Amino acid sequence: MKLIAAAALTIGLALAGCSPPSTGVQIRAEQLSDFQKGKTTYQEVISRLGPPSNTMISSDGKKTISYFYSKTNVDPKAFIPIVGTLMAGGETHSNSVELEFSKEGILTDYTASEGHQKF
Repeated sequence: MKLIAAAALTIGLALAGCSPPSTGVQIRAEQLSDFQKGKTTYQEVISRLGPPSNTMISSDGKKTISYFYSKTNVDPKAFIPIVGTLMAGGETHSNSVELEFSKEGILTDYTASEGHQKF
């Protein structure tokens, strides 16, 4: 009985090390609804959301910042040796947000998108 418990614990710990990877900063719709075009500043956005994934500055001084998020969940069957690759699948959830600012640092527009893909 102790051998079965030890084996179950070992397998559980091994699979815990295979947690689903996620990257980036997840921005939810309710977070964006707090921002007002023509009023919210660049510094207010950064203080609420943290540093962006990407920053672009155009030749006229306007700034666009982007936040990207992706999380992949893999079917646990994928970890079965040999047959796992034949039986397993998974899914990826992603979202991205772009916020545009005037050269004075005032929010002028934002867009958000979400994606879901099974594999």
